[in-house]
Amino acid sequence: MRMPIQRALTKYIENIDKVILFSIFIILTLSLSFVMSSFISAGSGFIRFTSIYADLTIPQVIIMLGVSLVSIILISIFLSALISTIKLQETLDQVTYKKVTSVFKKYVLQMTMFLILLTVISIAIGTFLTYIGTPTVITQAVILILWVLFIFTPQIIVLEDFGVIESLKDSLSFIERNPIPLAKYIVVGFILMFLLTLIEVFLGQFFIWAHQIITVVLVSILVLPFLQIYATELYLKRYPLTGI
Repeated sequence: MRMPIQRALTKYIENIDKVILFSIFIILTLSLSFVMSSFISAGSGFIRFTSIYADLTIPQVIIMLGVSLVSIILISIFLSALISTIKLQETLDQVTYKKVTSVFKKYVLQMTMFLILLTVISIAIGTFLTYIGTPTVITQAVILILWVLFIFTPQIIVLEDFGVIESLKDSLSFIERNPIPLAKYIVVGFILMFLLTLIEVFLGQFFIWAHQIITVVLVSILVLPFLQIYATELYLKRYPLTGI
């Protein structure tokens, strides 16, 4: 029996055409981030909590919220489409194409609600910790842990057809009973991001800004899609016969 990472590599290669198509949503999302470049803390991906009230004007807040919502919807479409594709291939005997497509809008909606919920909680935690004087590195670590605890929630939403709250609870339960898949995901994610950083630094020696575009393309087409496929395969190990 092949390991999840081997299955993920196979699925990634088999679906490279779909991956490229779905990656358009991530490219659009990362492109939108430039609109909020003055509001985002470099490297953290979270709002600058110390200035969220003091620095932003009403028009800036409206733009920030609008761009954030559009970005979350685009990410939700990407996640729902990619995980649904793997679901169809891994459970072809039990799940039909018509059934998956008929509930695709529900997946996107629930994914959007999930991402909005965690984003709001992250902002609330970050703002509170910053307000009480918590060091930035600790604040970011707390928020990172929050997201890691629900790393398999997108897979659960699509594979199990659970609601948002039920998916959050099941994600915690799955990680509690199966910590090894989470550890494997973190290790692979760290390696990919480390290699991506090395590539960006190397290309930065030859390009002024083009290396950033290359990085965006690599993240959109390679890193994020592969990690989601890998997470899906890790979660499917929950079922010995890879059935839902």
